[in-house]
Amino acid sequence: MSLLVVSSLSHIYNKKLEITSESVILSLKIMKLIHIAFLLLLTLVYGSCRKQVIQPPNSDLGYEYQPLTKGHFVIYDVDSVLYNDFTESIDTVSWQIKDEIGDSFVDNEGRSSNYVQRSQRKTSSEPWQVDHVFYITKDNFKLEWKENNLRFIKLVFPVKLNKKWQGNTYIPTRTNPELTWLDSWDYRYTDVVTSFNTGRKTYSKTHIVDQEDFLVGELEPTSVFSARIYSREVWAENVGMVYREITNWEFQPSTSNFRKGFTVYFRARANN
Repeated sequence: MSLLVVSSLSHIYNKKLEITSESVILSLKIMKLIHIAFLLLLTLVYGSCRKQVIQPPNSDLGYEYQPLTKGHFVIYDVDSVLYNDFTESIDTVSWQIKDEIGDSFVDNEGRSSNYVQRSQRKTSSEPWQVDHVFYITKDNFKLEWKENNLRFIKLVFPVKLNKKWQGNTYIPTRTNPELTWLDSWDYRYTDVVTSFNTGRKTYSKTHIVDQEDFLVGELEPTSVFSARIYSREVWAENVGMVYREITNWEFQPSTSNFRKGFTVYFRARANN
């Protein structure tokens, strides 16, 4: 083969190498641009999705089941059933209670809270008499009532059927013998967004919270040791608590033929 042919072939080969190299470089550049464009597209799509996230309204979370507007009130008919083991009798006392939302303030934990003024009277024809003041605190996760220096977690958010929580976790049940019966209660939403009749008024949207349901022995005791602890509250949208039932009694056949304790009912009859 002549030197001229060899030289020509070498020149062609080198050109092919240059073209191939340029093609590879160009392909890499194109792939890089595609990768960058893909990342930009993902960023735009993700950003668009984030902007389209719709937060559920407060009523879906459960916040509206305890209004905090100053002046808002609920009036209850209260019936207290006392089981007296000394006289072996059942005594019933009835009166009315009015809970009214007062001013807001910041508690010692830096949280926004509201005073609640509780008034009472024997009958609807009598004037209200202030009994005491307690306060409530509502944040994004729970509703607390602090009454008589006892702090209860009444509701937790968001509301969900069968959701559980330790509502009496702040109560000193282990150090105060008088509060032992409040120990380790498992609060639970047993029904949500349901109609409920208090015996005085019907509310179309309520959450039912069963707090404790404990029974040892017999519900109607006659001869064996028995004890009963039961507590339920019902909360209505834009109203607050509309029903409460709480029972605590025990029967000691070795010392008495009658149970000792109480049952108290709160039944909402009016609100604004």
